[in-house]
Amino acid sequence: MTQILMHQTEEPASPVCEKCGAWTRLVGLEPHPSEDATDLLTHVCIACDWVQTTTIARRTVNGG
Repeated sequence: MTQILMHQTEEPASPVCEKCGAWTRLVGLEPHPSEDATDLLTHVCIACDWVQTTTIARRTVNGG
């Protein structure tokens, strides 16, 4: 049986929309195509559907 371990992370808060200032929602998370240990976060505005992408350093999981 597979066991899933949950742990709390310090996730960055969703940014506000660069276009209208409303809240955004995270719709995508993928590895950066050319930068190692970096992920791309894609957010969409809940008011105007503006799409914006930010980068974040990938966290490594140290476990035992």
